Amino acid sequence: MPYRPRGFSTGIFTADEQDRSFAYVALWAGLPACIVLLASLHFGKIAVLTPVCSGMVVGSLIGLVLSWSNDEFVRTQIAFAANWALTFAGIILLFEVVPSLNDRAPDQRWTLAIMATIFHAALAWRRWRDR
Repeated sequence: MPYRPRGFSTGIFTADEQDRSFAYVALWAGLPACIVLLASLHFGKIAVLTPVCSGMVVGSLIGLVLSWSNDEFVRTQIAFAANWALTFAGIILLFEVVPSLNDRAPDQRWTLAIMATIFHAALAWRRWRDR
C-alpha cells in the first residue's frame, strides 16, 4: 500500500513542504499585528482594530502549536522566543507577589499584548539572525 502522508482515510496528518513554508511565512504576521494591537490599546480612537489584531495574534500563536513539531529549526526559534516571553511573565508575576509593587503591574490586556509582542519580536529577531 502506498504511503499517503495526508488524508482523512489514513488518519495521518503530516505536514508537507508547502504546509511548512506557509507556516514559516504566517509566523511573520504576528509581529505587525502585535504592534498594531499595542497601538490600538493605547489610542482609543482606533479601538476597532483591537479585535482584528487580537484575532491575528491569537491565530499566529495557535498556529505555532501546529507548526511546532515540523522540524528542529523552528522548534529552536520558538523556544528562544518563548524564553523571552516567559521571562516577562515572571517579572509581571513578581509585581503581583510583592505587595509594594502591586499597583505597578499593568492590567491583563496590556500584559498579554506586551507578552505576545515580546514573543513575536524575539522570534523575528531569531529568524532574521538564523537566515
